[in-house]
Amino acid sequence: MRNLTRQQKKILDQWYNGEKTKGKSFGLWWDVRTDNDFSYELYEKLNDLNPCEIFYQNVNHYIHEKVME
Repeated sequence: MRNLTRQQKKILDQWYNGEKTKGKSFGLWWDVRTDNDFSYELYEKLNDLNPCEIFYQNVNHYIHEKVME
């Protein structure tokens, strides 16, 4: 899935499951750049693991795929 490493996916899965547990709903138009619950620190931590100029798009696609599961 996408150009994310296993470690990035694991961190995203933990974040996603934690947010779902809190009752957050992810709609079709969810975007990592506008989500107040997706912190800048988390974004930087994930991006530093495997820098990419389209990183935010990879995160958006990964989360959208999780929503559709």
